[in-house]
Amino acid sequence: RVLSKAPASAGDTPPPRLERGEAYYPLDARLTTADMPTHVRRIITSSDITEIVKARLANFKRYQRSAQRLRPMQSFALQLPDATCPWVYPVLLEDRALWDYRLRDAGVALHTFGIYLHSSLFSRGDPRAIEDARFLAERMLCLSIHQDLSEADIDRNCVIIENMLSHAHQP
Repeated sequence: RVLSKAPASAGDTPPPRLERGEAYYPLDARLTTADMPTHVRRIITSSDITEIVKARLANFKRYQRSAQRLRPMQSFALQLPDATCPWVYPVLLEDRALWDYRLRDAGVALHTFGIYLHSSLFSRGDPRAIEDARFLAERMLCLSIHQDLSEADIDRNCVIIENMLSHAHQP
């Protein structure tokens, strides 16, 4: 599949903007009907899903217990619905764009939510949905809680976040 795609040349794709997320996340329609690759199926079927859920919940709760220390970050999900396997620990942070790369460079495992939004939101979304999406895109960070992170990893991330944010907000 990779070899059948023509190499992209510089200048073919305009730089992504908030309103042009599809340029940043291109879709190959041929892959929408593709079956799961065999090696992926083997990984999934050989994984202990119960243990993965247990580890992710523990990591989520560990961040949750440290939430007060991470101010001015605010927890976005104070409680999880029953039978939830969280993907990340979502937080809101003013001026997120100033922090995500710094925190990542300092070793904090995270994802940035919605840096680029798909243009269909702007052509079909109602004004409130657009406002909400922009709000989240400008403020949301998703701290990693995957099952391979240890308690020590989460604690180290909390110390890094606490130190960086507290020093930045001192008079």
